[in-house]
Amino acid sequence: MAEQEAHWYTSSIQSVDAKQYPKIYCDALGWRIFKYVIGVPLLVLGFIGLAIILLARGAGIHDFAAEVFLIFLLLFVFVFGLYEVLSARRSKIILLEDAIEVYGVTGSNRLRKEQIAGWRLLVNPRGSNALILEPFGHNLKKIRVPRDIQKDSVFIAWAASLPNLDAKDMQQAEAEIAADESLGATKEERLESLARARKFAKRLSWTTYGLMAVAVFHPHSYAVAVFSALAIMPFVAVVVQIGNPKLYALFALRNQAQARLTEPFLLPGFSLMWWAIAGTHLVDWRAALGLAVISALSMGGVAIVADPALRQRKGAAILVMLLMGSYGYGAGVVGDAVTDTSMPQTFHVAVLGKHIVTGRHRSYEIKLAPWGPIQDAGDVSVNWSLYQQVNQGSVVCTNLRPGSIGIAWYNVTSCN
Repeated sequence: MAEQEAHWYTSSIQSVDAKQYPKIYCDALGWRIFKYVIGVPLLVLGFIGLAIILLARGAGIHDFAAEVFLIFLLLFVFVFGLYEVLSARRSKIILLEDAIEVYGVTGSNRLRKEQIAGWRLLVNPRGSNALILEPFGHNLKKIRVPRDIQKDSVFIAWAASLPNLDAKDMQQAEAEIAADESLGATKEERLESLARARKFAKRLSWTTYGLMAVAVFHPHSYAVAVFSALAIMPFVAVVVQIGNPKLYALFALRNQAQARLTEPFLLPGFSLMWWAIAGTHLVDWRAALGLAVISALSMGGVAIVADPALRQRKGAAILVMLLMGSYGYGAGVVGDAVTDTSMPQTFHVAVLGKHIVTGRHRSYEIKLAPWGPIQDAGDVSVNWSLYQQVNQGSVVCTNLRPGSIGIAWYNVTSCN
């Protein structure tokens, strides 16, 4: 998507009749309607809610904490609704032959064409991309062309006459690799090394996706092997990157030439976290929190040390440390369970009820009476087969194990 859009702006250079300027561009009609549909009800709801609170306050109804919370909540709703309505009315671009003007809710910005160094694409994986016009110097503000502004051939031709800064950065990065004598005797050998690195990184990514699919859909098939492969994948990524930082990066930007290892470093943690939550019941989930903290500090620290680009982006570095907490929790809980070869202590437990939880992911839950170390009745998720077999008053078996690293866990099965 991003490459195709960049190609439009790069390959659409053509002369445009000056009589076609100025051109005015607004949000697409469907998007404007959507903003009104969202904004107007929120605006009205916030206004009415604030009015009711003020009237209730005048009538002598007092609960200071609740009142403050509701006022802030309704102010947020009111302001958000107002922003959406104003955005639908004010958002537009005026394109001149030698300048561009962008109008939004909070003001406007104007750049002459000779003030613009070039353009970049801000990639949005979930939708259309935003076009960023970067000016020369730091005293001028960037212009961000809204994603949902309707663009035509005139706009694309106008933008195509400006330099593609993403492409320039990529060319410069590749030129630096091609000039690095430590990567090969000739320019061709160095670029071939880069091509091999990119191919290897893609293979690691696809291997990660395959392991994740098994972990999500068939976690008990070759459980130890799949867990082990997922658990070591982030370390493989780190070792590869440290071994050749000129060719690999854990978090390469889109306009960096290095092969990217983001997927094999980050995604196994999410998969293991899902496996831990969906497939393993802990007696006390707080026992695994220490693993999450240790992983966040250690794995996040390793990533920051290994990848120079990450050290330059403090916000991204903090986010990576938080995300690596999921790896520690997931790897600890799943590893504790799949490598536990102890004999279970089995309890016969009454079923107090059952229900289906719907939403993005459907789950089947049964409510169990207190048993063993579990002092209160509570819900546990089970597979569809067991959910069909039991009803209120049925008895199921909980199989308690101590865990290979001391995190007690259990599963629920039929007693037959």
